Amino acid sequence: MRSIAWLLGLAAALVATPQPLAADPAPFEPVRTLEAHAVRARAVAFDDSGRWLVSGGSDRRLRVWDTTTWTPRASWSAPKRGDRDP
Repeated sequence: MRSIAWLLGLAAALVATPQPLAADPAPFEPVRTLEAHAVRARAVAFDDSGRWLVSGGSDRRLRVWDTTTWTPRASWSAPKRGDRDP
């Protein structure tokens, strides 16, 4: 499995290339509902190819999804506030 540095690099690339919003976005219908976060997903982003989706939730987890199968492929948890490395 790839290290978290790969995920951080992917997240940085996604944030670094924002897409302009349409002046009048067309209405849409949800294509898929992914249920994996304990609370709600707060952010999602696709890579340029559309193959990978990263979601971040209020549960302090990042998940990487394979959009060909819609299955989670990796997951990381942020430490709780106040936790320290031993």
